[in-house]
Amino acid sequence: MADKKKVVTVSEYMELRTHSLKDGIEELRAMFHSMPGLEEKIKWNAPSYSVSGIDLFTFNFHDPTVIRLVFHYAPVVEIRSDILEGTYNDRRLVYLKSMDEVRQQAAEIKRIATLLIEMVTGS
Repeated sequence: MADKKKVVTVSEYMELRTHSLKDGIEELRAMFHSMPGLEEKIKWNAPSYSVSGIDLFTFNFHDPTVIRLVFHYAPVVEIRSDILEGTYNDRRLVYLKSMDEVRQQAAEIKRIATLLIEMVTGS
């Protein structure tokens, strides 16, 4: 019986994933890595981000033709942004359909993530 390689990092996990917008996912991951205090792990079979042990947002790979970010830290509903979709009580979604959209919306995604981090850390 062949040994299965155990995936131990998010980067190793992502090496095994296929997605039509994988370059965009990697650009967003690099941006998230630059944000102080943000921790990356695998949750729901995708990269997920937390600060101080509180989960903030996670990629969702259900549809391989779009990048979906689920902002599931409930206070996200207080943030005003044209890219946040949904009327849920506890989460909002961002959909990116192309590399152009990834690049156009990166600053706004970073702003949203920064606000969530500040909500958790108080700074």
